[in-house]
Amino acid sequence: MSRKKLIEHGKTVLIIALLVSAVVMLNVSGYIVLPPARTVQETAPNGQINQGATEPAQVSMAVCPLGMVISASESTRCAVYYNSEQLAPAFESFAAPLAEALGSAASVRGITRAQWQDRLLGTGVYFDFYCAQPLSLLSALLGSTAGEAGDFSTRSLLLSCTDNGVELCLESEADGLFYSFSTGVSAAAVLSRTESYSANNAFFAFTNDKFSGVDPNTVIFNTDAEMRAVLSESALGSIEMEALMSELGMNSYVIRPYTEADGTRVFVESGKTLRAGADGKISFKSTTRESAEMGLSEAVTFAGAMVQRVLGSCCGDAKLCFAGVSDGGSGEYVVRFEYVIDGIVVELPERRAAALVTVAGGEVVKLELVPRRYTLTQETRPLLPMVQAAAIAASTRGGRILPVYMDGGNSALCVWVTD
Repeated sequence: MSRKKLIEHGKTVLIIALLVSAVVMLNVSGYIVLPPARTVQETAPNGQINQGATEPAQVSMAVCPLGMVISASESTRCAVYYNSEQLAPAFESFAAPLAEALGSAASVRGITRAQWQDRLLGTGVYFDFYCAQPLSLLSALLGSTAGEAGDFSTRSLLLSCTDNGVELCLESEADGLFYSFSTGVSAAAVLSRTESYSANNAFFAFTNDKFSGVDPNTVIFNTDAEMRAVLSESALGSIEMEALMSELGMNSYVIRPYTEADGTRVFVESGKTLRAGADGKISFKSTTRESAEMGLSEAVTFAGAMVQRVLGSCCGDAKLCFAGVSDGGSGEYVVRFEYVIDGIVVELPERRAAALVTVAGGEVVKLELVPRRYTLTQETRPLLPMVQAAAIAASTRGGRILPVYMDGGNSALCVWVTD
């Protein structure tokens, strides 16, 4: 066993020991797990995109903040996380000023970490995304064209209200530095939307030395220690293969499928191969390529619409969320989607994506799907409060902390993880 593996096993043992200690102190019974460090899926390339609004169904799936912090004043800070019924309308409320800020962003300048943190503690709205958002893409999905901010990707985005209007601030995914832009948004346009939110004792990790081992931007707040249990199962049988073949440009009427020894059904036609595995996974690969080019925004919305049509009706109480895009070279974009249950991302075994779509020339050239169905039950399971989970993560310098539903096959258990 390599030294690296030994170190990782040591971390796991330490985390488990800390969790056991925390459970004893809190008198909480049940399953509570804090896995070792994980990596959030691909960050996206920068670059300009074609202008154009998208359909609301596409936007709602592609734009999926992990959470928001709404500050009507320096003393009134409301964190909206891990609750889709609250998060969706909150994001919708601030979508218009965010789109305007992205479209009018100009006069970029670097700011220090201290200046960034001062702005986080001020009046405004903080957007915390699950994965890095190319702002050119985010702007297009919101129906605008990105200004100078279009060259950046970020997980942490802020509309900061000042005496002179609203600044757009961010932490760049590319270099880890902080930037500010002037915008055409008035402070009143943001403040008028913050008044309906009440403080809920949320705070940023950088304000307390106890949490210096986690990402400083981590928003910590008191959480309900009871989470609803979730049943999970394969949804492969719910996938209409003829409809999927049509999506992939295959003619189901002329294809004669065959079955391999392990039960995998295989469909082949004109350089295209579709496989429905006995393990519940679907894969597709095409050796053909169209000559037409497709921009990043078009590729994401195209992939998202297709995935929604194929998986959207069979995933039960889960929804689909954009989780990253990478440049595959030769005009290809690789777009990743995850399942989300009530605002909490589902982690599949082997950290597979719900859907991984490679798009080139206006068509899907490669596809990996894991069709799953999730059902929320009335049963609840204990979850370590975030303050205690963050303290444990800080002791092991765990980075950002967030809850995920770990899909174990027949059920999905909500646990804290670090990335």
